[in-house]
Amino acid sequence: MTESSTVGAYLSPDVFDEHLGSIGKPVLCELRIVDDKDEDVPVGEAGQILIRGPCVMRGYYRDPDMTEKALAGGWLHTGDVGLVDAGGFYHHVDRMKDIIIRGGYKLAASKWKTLLIHHPGVHEAAVIAVLHPKLGEDVFAFVVLRNNARVEVRELVDYCGERLVAYKVPRRMAFISSLPRNLAGKIDKKS
Repeated sequence: MTESSTVGAYLSPDVFDEHLGSIGKPVLCELRIVDDKDEDVPVGEAGQILIRGPCVMRGYYRDPDMTEKALAGGWLHTGDVGLVDAGGFYHHVDRMKDIIIRGGYKLAASKWKTLLIHHPGVHEAAVIAVLHPKLGEDVFAFVVLRNNARVEVRELVDYCGERLVAYKVPRRMAFISSLPRNLAGKIDKKS
């Protein structure tokens, strides 16, 4: 992120295979995983990633309010969700704004996206939260199929159901021809 240097954690090639999915261990900085009250969470539990060190900015230009919020307690609040495992290796889970709270369960949109794009008929997917009268939020997946793929929504729901516990299975999907992107090429979920 631009508020810190390009290196916050590093995963050595020597241990890459033993720690698939990890972003590594802190480099020239300190990292923490915290809850909503900025208190450290137990090993293996997800929370916000905080970073502190010489690589972190001093503040936002002419924006003391934003600076105070971002650097509360002397730590940069990244807005990223992560966890640290028993070996001290950190894992990036998702962006906080991409967490869906479905019936009280906090779930990362990236998990559904990753699962859906592993289906042989799916080229791309994006997952967003939509309001739900009983659950608070529900999952809605936008799916771009591979050329000439013939896939039904029910097939994708069943595919997810075979790999996820029932409360995590997305049931609302739409097939679209392409995903909207911003100028940086990232999927624009607001469009």
